[in-house]
Amino acid sequence: TSLLENKNSTQNNLTIKDNTIVNLERDIKTLKDEISELSSKIAVYESKKNEQDQDYKENVAQINDVKNNLEAERSKIHEDKLQQELERQQTMKKQWSAHELDVEQNIKMICQTNFINYVDKVPFKGNPDNALEICKEYIIFDSKCPANDDLTNFPKYIKDQTDGVKKYAKLEEVKKDIYLV
Repeated sequence: TSLLENKNSTQNNLTIKDNTIVNLERDIKTLKDEISELSSKIAVYESKKNEQDQDYKENVAQINDVKNNLEAERSKIHEDKLQQELERQQTMKKQWSAHELDVEQNIKMICQTNFINYVDKVPFKGNPDNALEICKEYIIFDSKCPANDDLTNFPKYIKDQTDGVKKYAKLEEVKKDIYLV
């Protein structure tokens, strides 16, 4: 009996150990399946993350391109405005020069027609645009043209110009009437 009991006990132990092995193998298989499933999920996640990272980089590159294009466009607009202003100022200078020449030519023509002495170089300090000599008196015609299109300061411009030509009126040989043309 004892041997039989011992055999039964050993068989029971073997059965228990076999069951334990079966359970452990089942647990191992379950864990392997979970590992495989989690590895797949990780691969999908990493793939999506890489895709998102690539999309992000492309979007940032596009935004940088748009920003650079906007800056270039702003710079071009600014340069165009500066060029337009420069051209406008050059046109104003040409207009001023044309006005000054036109006034001089007209005064010279009037002087020639009426036998009035047009003085190219005055015998006193200063250089008025146009000077006539009548009865040993100099009559000054100074050409004036505003420097820009803004006529809101025109009264101040005229006052400043008249103050500038008063120096001629102080001279004894110059008629006290000065004409801005």
